[in-house]
Amino acid sequence: MQSIINKTDFPAANKSTYLNTASVALTYSKAHQAIVDWQTDLAEFGTIHFNEQAEQDIFNDLHIAFAQLIEAQPEDIAVASNSTELLASLAWAVAPPAGSNIVSTNIVFPSTIYPWARVARHMGADIRLLESRNDYVNQDDLFELIDHKTAVVCVSHVEYGSGQLYDLEKLAEVAHSHHALLVVDVTQSVGAIPIDVTASGVDALVSSGYKWMCGPFGAAVMYLAPHLHTKLEPGIVGFRSNQDMWELDPNKTLL
Repeated sequence: MQSIINKTDFPAANKSTYLNTASVALTYSKAHQAIVDWQTDLAEFGTIHFNEQAEQDIFNDLHIAFAQLIEAQPEDIAVASNSTELLASLAWAVAPPAGSNIVSTNIVFPSTIYPWARVARHMGADIRLLESRNDYVNQDDLFELIDHKTAVVCVSHVEYGSGQLYDLEKLAEVAHSHHALLVVDVTQSVGAIPIDVTASGVDALVSSGYKWMCGPFGAAVMYLAPHLHTKLEPGIVGFRSNQDMWELDPNKTLL
């Protein structure tokens, strides 16, 4: 039987037939080597090599690569340690107001909805979770939960428990007709299923890197649609949030 992969790319495939990428992928060998090389260089040379310019530019290639994967632009991409961190920052940035609601399903992965639930409790917004039947939801029923008070629709592109795939273009159409944002966790799909954020109309999406993108833990990416760039202020910020990250001025409170 012919292998569907190059086993030099995934040496562990020489030891087993691995079918659990939807949980944790085997790391691509060149990605693994790049991590080892970077850590070794840092351990042996510190800032002699990893100087201020290198630290400033460290995420540029990742911005470009992920943008190409989802048909976006590099300036639309943010990077963090995991998708939960990105969703939390986004949820606090959106801060759905009192009386509004956030729509999802009761089969979504908890980390996809927990950040919104936390912000909803603080703001006085409601969480609406569509009830499933046999771990499956009818997308038309999901549309029915969306109304003029809906601020955000947040779903997994692919449900982790069943593999159910949502029609993002239709979801965006319905959400936008009620002036709601569509936020999608694509951790279970990106790298395996083609995604075009422009064609689909998604307002934001997040993904961790350790599933179908065959990357490591500790790396995650977010797409934010251009129309939101100047409307939202990140809920989680640090010194890199400043336009000039090396200005290092604690008096500068406008990022």
